Amino acid sequence: MEIQEMALSKLRKTKLLKRKHSSDQLDRCVHSIITYGQYSPLVVSGNEILCGTLVYDALKRLKMRRAKIVQVGELSDEKKRELRYLDNRTFEMSFWKDDELKVFLMGLEKSQLEDCGFKEEEVEQMINGFNEEGEKAKKNVLKEMNEQPDTWYCPECGWTGTIEEGNKNQQGEERQ
Repeated sequence: MEIQEMALSKLRKTKLLKRKHSSDQLDRCVHSIITYGQYSPLVVSGNEILCGTLVYDALKRLKMRRAKIVQVGELSDEKKRELRYLDNRTFEMSFWKDDELKVFLMGLEKSQLEDCGFKEEEVEQMINGFNEEGEKAKKNVLKEMNEQPDTWYCPECGWTGTIEEGNKNQQGEERQ
């Protein structure tokens, strides 16, 4: 399946198994699209949106004319319901890995935390409790990632190494 574009005016929301989104969710989705663009395509059957109604609503609020979509083709109503249910239910079944979340939060600025939907009090409470327990959590995360504390990972290119190795690479030297 390839990502295509479609005029928002041609798309319509499904009448099947809808989720209710809060105004806060919509605001955050709008902010995300303004900041990063539409990185999550709508899943569409014909012109019916099966997955991605929150993104659709955010695009409409932003008065966008086109949306990125993935066309799954014509499906029976039963298959549409199943796809919508699986998409939503699978997401609901996920949870944060507390140790990794704490390490992640410690690396963000306050404005970034707010952009990610965390309230300052909530983050402070999590991080303030990050004394001995937090150090154990950090070690567990690093151990799980099979990295040493001075090792870095770049999610964009997959590079793993020390800061020194990275600096050498930027100066034109090959990584070991």
